[in-house]
Amino acid sequence: MRRFAATIRGQGVDPDYQAVLDFAVSQGITLPNGTQQNIDNQLLIDYKSEGLWNLDDVFFKFKGDYSDNSFRLIDWKRLILADDFGAVGYSNQGIAGNKTNAYIDTKYNPNIDGVKFTLNDNAITHFEFNYQLDSQPKYIYGCYNELPIEIQTALINNRVGGTNANIYASNGYVLILNALGRNGINILNRTSNTIVNYVSNVVNEVNHNSIAIPSENMYLLCRSKDGVPNNYSKGTMSYFTMGASRLNKVTEIENILI
Repeated sequence: MRRFAATIRGQGVDPDYQAVLDFAVSQGITLPNGTQQNIDNQLLIDYKSEGLWNLDDVFFKFKGDYSDNSFRLIDWKRLILADDFGAVGYSNQGIAGNKTNAYIDTKYNPNIDGVKFTLNDNAITHFEFNYQLDSQPKYIYGCYNELPIEIQTALINNRVGGTNANIYASNGYVLILNALGRNGINILNRTSNTIVNYVSNVVNEVNHNSIAIPSENMYLLCRSKDGVPNNYSKGTMSYFTMGASRLNKVTEIENILI
């Protein structure tokens, strides 16, 4: 049966959420039940009320009671389907890696597709449900080039390993002490050509110059190095967004994307 959000109560059906449902139908994807549609719709209304939707190029909501896992792979902003590879785990809490071969290709190349995401004004947000610390560096997400030198912003890779989180910067790793990857909202944020913030349990600021945005698709649960996946991670991701800086919206993001 073709289900639409016509039964959504309260403020009515948000047109962008209706567009997500219509896109799913066009792709033959089974829609979530009415209860989940109401949850999704209200989340988007709340997210928009804080001005966050207009900051995004990419918005993935992996968390939810979705009987068809393809619904999790819809980018709500661009209305396209991401591709999954390997043994990606799916649950009501989101997508999970396996440290071996599981990853998601978002089909978002920040150099080509970036609109709100620009060299010196950008942010990457993800919600980690089941953070998995590892003795070896693993990437929750990432993309970069080496042509012939590494050219990327300090925001493109989020690498976790040992007891600290690292931001992969334009010419090496910038270690940010006391910035443990953790369950909950994690944000990498750039506000200028020199300032990078990593927001987890605290806001950490480092000085590192930006050089260029890599022309590679962003991968989740691993990183893309010249288009090849490597350094697979293990953990569960509930949300993922890319767009403009949002350092002044941390509390609002944490209250909505839970």
